[in-house]
Amino acid sequence: MTREYPIYDAETAPAEAKPLLEGVISAYGFIPNSLGVMAASPPVLEAYLSLSALLEKTTLTDRERFVVMLAASRAAECAYCVPAVSTLAKMQGAPAGIVERIRDERPLDDPRLEALRRLATRMVRKQGRVSEEDIGEFVASGHTHPQVFEVLLISLTKLLAIYVNHAVGTPLDEAFQPERWTAVA
Repeated sequence: MTREYPIYDAETAPAEAKPLLEGVISAYGFIPNSLGVMAASPPVLEAYLSLSALLEKTTLTDRERFVVMLAASRAAECAYCVPAVSTLAKMQGAPAGIVERIRDERPLDDPRLEALRRLATRMVRKQGRVSEEDIGEFVASGHTHPQVFEVLLISLTKLLAIYVNHAVGTPLDEAFQPERWTAVA
């Protein structure tokens, strides 16, 4: 249990959340604690899963989406999301060097990936108030104006999980422990 919130599984969750959690098990093989906590409010869990599914429809590649998710998690200093996204990124074949550089807030060698990292970081830290210069720099790296909105969608989706985790102090799953991360003060 986290603070006052239980971590639900497919058997203990509210009825409306059970099929959603069963889908999570089918996709991941387990229910991450963050999603188990979200199950307390089935509409929140459904919103997060629906937004996550929409990310696949963006023009960004899997690797580019992971860069944005990890950069947003790092910028928001989420001790749950940074290890979770790091683990998933590595499982999807992201080079460890890219993951470590984002976790350490160091620039990436690939200019397109670095532009994604910077824009996602700025979006989160500036609460969406990125400047014309920020957008110009992003587009100059080879990205498009519509992809600015895609970075926003990915960041927004991640922020829903980040805010849930910050609010309830979601404990890190065993599966994510090897990527444990603590914000540097």
